[in-house]
Amino acid sequence: MFRTPFLRSSPRVGWTGLTAAGLVLTALATRAVADPSPWLHLKVGQFLLDGHRFAAPDPFAPYASSAYEPTQWLPSIVVAALYDHAGLPAVAWVRGVGIAVFALAMVLATRLAARPAIALAATALTIAGAYPSLTERPQLLGFIMVVVTVAAWWRSAHDGRPRWWLVPFTWLAACVHGVWAMGLGIGALIVAGIVLQRLFTPGERNRLVAVLAGCVVASALTPLGPRLVLSPFAVGGNARQFVTEWMASSVRTPSVALTLVVLGTVFGLWVTSRRQPPYWQVMVWVAAICLVLVMQRTVGIGAIVGAMLLADAAEGYLTRRRSDAASASPPPPSAPGAPSSPSW
Repeated sequence: MFRTPFLRSSPRVGWTGLTAAGLVLTALATRAVADPSPWLHLKVGQFLLDGHRFAAPDPFAPYASSAYEPTQWLPSIVVAALYDHAGLPAVAWVRGVGIAVFALAMVLATRLAARPAIALAATALTIAGAYPSLTERPQLLGFIMVVVTVAAWWRSAHDGRPRWWLVPFTWLAACVHGVWAMGLGIGALIVAGIVLQRLFTPGERNRLVAVLAGCVVASALTPLGPRLVLSPFAVGGNARQFVTEWMASSVRTPSVALTLVVLGTVFGLWVTSRRQPPYWQVMVWVAAICLVLVMQRTVGIGAIVGAMLLADAAEGYLTRRRSDAASASPPPPSAPGAPSSPSW
């Protein structure tokens, strides 16, 4: 189900929520640049701006056993250029703007399925779940693009329309960060669920499959070539034993525990509303749990998917309660002097 524009449907809730969200986001984004990763990305961006290219051996590690793949080359170049003009404050501003855009994208995405109050609550839970990953790195822009990708496939799952713009958008996302593969994977699960349940007409299903195939082809046509398609899996396998964020998540971590509670709430809403979700939502729900548990790096993706599911399930639950209450209420009394209905 799709909702009316945010502020038009409920101006008071909309403006109050947006004002509160703006204040909270300002507080969250106002912090020092503490993550060491931006310095690597700045160095990579400057290296590419100077006209150099990466090839074996790795120019930054003389004893490296393999070449460095600059899978995040596009944002590295852009932020390096900004750093040349404005210094370190430019990096902090990019992070702050990125967090705000991420929040706005989540509000608009969850608004596709739910009323403003639910959309704001789901967005707040997403930011809390993904917050450890919302740092001054290309991954932040990658998260924004994942939100757009998931929202687009979500709409296609409701109306059956192919969104061909996802093909060039996937090419762009593949130049930004490796999380593009997560967005594509969620899209693949949605399409698989649609095909298994035989939703829409055969022609509509075929067009959705064609969009998905086009996205895969587009990701292989970036400047890094076809090897980019498998690079997220190769990097994960190599880094898991050395880098903390590539290791398995712990349920004692607040962001992990919160996101699992969100996904558990989705299941509870499905049960209490006596609603059988479509196959694709169940498949995406299982995938979100796996993303939260498999490694710390993908908890944020699980939070994004969980928020979309929560918004949809909560809206369905409230709609059903209202429908049940309306059917259980007695009919209004007849006006005095009004003719009574004949009984047959």
